[in-house]
Amino acid sequence: MDAKRIITVVLLVFVVVSVAAMVFRELRPGPQPPEARPAASTPKSEEPASATTDKIIAYYFHGNVRCSTCNTIEAYTHEAIRSGFADLIEQGRIEWRVLNYQKPDNKHFQKDFNLVAPMVVLATMHDGAPAKHKVLEQVWMLVDDKKAFLDYVQDETRAYLGGR
Repeated sequence: MDAKRIITVVLLVFVVVSVAAMVFRELRPGPQPPEARPAASTPKSEEPASATTDKIIAYYFHGNVRCSTCNTIEAYTHEAIRSGFADLIEQGRIEWRVLNYQKPDNKHFQKDFNLVAPMVVLATMHDGAPAKHKVLEQVWMLVDDKKAFLDYVQDETRAYLGGR
């Protein structure tokens, strides 16, 4: 084998290994940052909301496969809700929930909130059923700017609370 052919094969192997490593890293669930872990007063749950009266639930809906961007959206949203609305969480007026919308028991959320991808949703619950909701669609575009992301979630939540 001549030197040109050896270099070509080595470079081709390098490219294939690099692409495979990048795909694996993106699809592999990594460790959650501390802000993604729930505080004692804000349980992270895979269970649907129990019957409540006029409670706001800040949902993060994810699918079966979670990428690093999905994990970041969850962590940032949790931080925004926890840091901006601690008093309302303590009063039981706002609750944080993380749900896999692709699980059979949670499939109804796809229809309830028109979910087609992982998303943040604010929902007013009345007698255990969503009475009103708002999808925070900008989270995907703001995920690379943490401050803008946190501000957006908190501003939208304040506006949602004011318009109940």
